[in-house]
Amino acid sequence: MPSKTPTLVDTAMIPKIQRCILHIGTEKTGTSSIQHFLSMNRSALAEQGVIYPSFTGTQGGSQWGFVAAVAERPWKSGIGAKLDIYNSTDARNYRERLIEAIDEELTRCHEAHTLLVSSEHFHSRLRSQALIHDLKDLLGRWTHDFRVIVYFRRQDRVAVGHYSTKLKSGDPDPTVFPHDDMTTLPYYYDYGRIYENWAEVFGTKAMAPGLFEREELEQGDLISDFCAKAGLSIEGKERPGRINSSLSDRGVQLFRELNRQWPQPETSPRNPARERLVALISKQHRGKIYPASRQEALDFFGRFRDSNEKLAKLAFPDRRRPLFPDDFSDYPARVNTRHEKMASTVRDMINEWTTVDNRPKAGETPPGVTASSAGKIHGTLSARASRLFSVRFRKTKDLPPLFLHVGLPKTATTTLQNTLFTHHSGIYYLGKSGSYDQSRGCRSTQIYEALRPLLWDDLSGELSPGQIRAKLLDGLADVGDRRLVGSWEGLGQQRRARFERVLVNTEAAFGGLRIIFTLRNTLTRLPSAYLQALKGCAHKGKHYSMPKGASFLSFEDWLHGKQSKDGHDYRFDFGENLKLAVKHLGVDRTGVFLLEDLQEDSKGFFQNIAGFLGIDIEEARAQEQQYFNTALTVEQVALLESVQASSDDLARWWALPRKERKNQLDALRSEGSGEKYQVHLNADQKAYIAKRSRAVNRWIADTFKIDLERHGYPL
Repeated sequence: MPSKTPTLVDTAMIPKIQRCILHIGTEKTGTSSIQHFLSMNRSALAEQGVIYPSFTGTQGGSQWGFVAAVAERPWKSGIGAKLDIYNSTDARNYRERLIEAIDEELTRCHEAHTLLVSSEHFHSRLRSQALIHDLKDLLGRWTHDFRVIVYFRRQDRVAVGHYSTKLKSGDPDPTVFPHDDMTTLPYYYDYGRIYENWAEVFGTKAMAPGLFEREELEQGDLISDFCAKAGLSIEGKERPGRINSSLSDRGVQLFRELNRQWPQPETSPRNPARERLVALISKQHRGKIYPASRQEALDFFGRFRDSNEKLAKLAFPDRRRPLFPDDFSDYPARVNTRHEKMASTVRDMINEWTTVDNRPKAGETPPGVTASSAGKIHGTLSARASRLFSVRFRKTKDLPPLFLHVGLPKTATTTLQNTLFTHHSGIYYLGKSGSYDQSRGCRSTQIYEALRPLLWDDLSGELSPGQIRAKLLDGLADVGDRRLVGSWEGLGQQRRARFERVLVNTEAAFGGLRIIFTLRNTLTRLPSAYLQALKGCAHKGKHYSMPKGASFLSFEDWLHGKQSKDGHDYRFDFGENLKLAVKHLGVDRTGVFLLEDLQEDSKGFFQNIAGFLGIDIEEARAQEQQYFNTALTVEQVALLESVQASSDDLARWWALPRKERKNQLDALRSEGSGEKYQVHLNADQKAYIAKRSRAVNRWIADTFKIDLERHGYPL
């Protein structure tokens, strides 16, 4: 057991501060998001006198070094292995180094008044008041004024989140709900006892409890709520993207078999190759899975009724409603059976990397596997395993998967195309882009000819999948290990039958397919789409959503007009195509991203796109948000409207060369007020758009677990 009272410097030289903010979790309540936020803004916080220690890591993540410094035998746990603590001497030396580092950081910042420490492992590892007292004694070196922030989440939801974490940590067959001793509550979920222990040590007045439910959080946002509890200013600080997403069904099955074939015991040293492979699978197979039945979840949650009542009395004495929601409808009535074919496929793959006589021992790397080759292993593994989860077509082993961005229009498509897709070193971009002069904005004529029968023409009238693959292989000889990405926003608005053929044929031709939809609240997207249609008429003389030969149509007429003879409505029917993508590819291979997130936090938006693509996140975060499409001015729209009012003027307008029409419009832009033309929705228009959008928005929110309500989407 490490010494608790090292004497590194004279007592008078120990830096003193006003207070310590201690964030203790609990686990699975967004702690990683909070920690990444604090890590990203470490310098800004220090300028405000708040020290978030860098000794235990500068890239986010739990500050579990403080747990190791007070734990009885840290070398017996996974924390010790990650910190290179293998015996009592290592533990004592680590504690001394931590104290020295905190002393130095506090001394270096002359204005420091607050020490902020965050680790969800305080909740899970410090299970007695004695250990919590040891932590308080350690922190008491610098202050005696504490604020303990803790969040609580419904126990069954924590268990489901912990299930994914256990798989990522190497458990080959974890249980969802612990049930080994039904008479004793597991401390991990016993919130009444957890809160009582910490309140006994630090005092009730020091406790700042919260509930991890969106409607309970400040502004419906965890970061905002945490900053409010900690007394931190959130203004001007960066926000992290999505952290620690749950696994999809396929991700679960991949980890199950990986953990059987390549085990990683908790106390073994770090294995960079295996960690890289785990990170890749985690990124590529995000989703939501409920690996237990509704009744199992209800039964498990029911075990904590008394504990939760105790928590309510201690932590939320003025609350008159239950702490947690009682909706369990997300759980299936019955649990899906395991994918045995998936297990067999993964097992065969791993057997190719190893031999019967040369199996890796626990924690070792299979022969020939290095950190750099882990990405290639995951790519091959994922491509083979994906056959069990998609339309059954023979796939080439020579082409990587295609990431196909299909819009919608007016959702920052041009921004993505001309920034992230074009400039990121991890992407081999096929088009569309203003920098490419070939048809459809493709990278080359050869690429266009190969993609044309897949994306724009009927495959049956052109080339076979094998011939298309041959053309693509010729055109993609220099792709290397970059991600293949193509972007054509019009694809997402095609008729249902045509879009399904695109999915099926493209999946057949490439080594896999992933679809990216960028969406926007219809209440703002449709006015913008209407102006795009007017602009198309002005510059090109046509637009698919406008009557032939028209120069102007009011928004009211455009909104209620028929878009096609067969009833397909380009403005609202994209949802059918999104559902088709989920049907054929699954949720984890269908990425949905919101324009509003780009407007709110461009770096986080690019980071989330990069996570779905599996490319370098920091390079993606460095992309600058840019605007490429100029808006119509009030004077330009007035001209188009006046031309439409007279059949003679309309005829003369269309008789002008296209260049002349453009010159007239450009003159109005440069000589006029420059005021942008805007569409202001009236109450009836808002109601109509909401009615047409509500059903698909609810489906998107439920399927992808996206908070559309926060951005005002009609639900």
